[in-house]
Amino acid sequence: MDFKAATDRLITRVTLPEIAAACGSSVNSIERARMDPESGSYRNPPAGWELAVAKLARERSGELQALAEDLEEQHRSRS
Repeated sequence: MDFKAATDRLITRVTLPEIAAACGSSVNSIERARMDPESGSYRNPPAGWELAVAKLARERSGELQALAEDLEEQHRSRS
């Protein structure tokens, strides 16, 4: 794996469409739930959002753990 491939994996982020899908909601609803609650366009987050976001966070942490392990193994094999 080269530097660009490794850093591409590192900077990959969870997107609003992924959050919406995990919550069973629309992107628009997620965007509105992220607004200032004082805004007239604000909407409450979807029910169960905590578990959905926690699952996405755990998946992302697993991806980062795998990246770290791949890079460490690559470094060891070159040393």
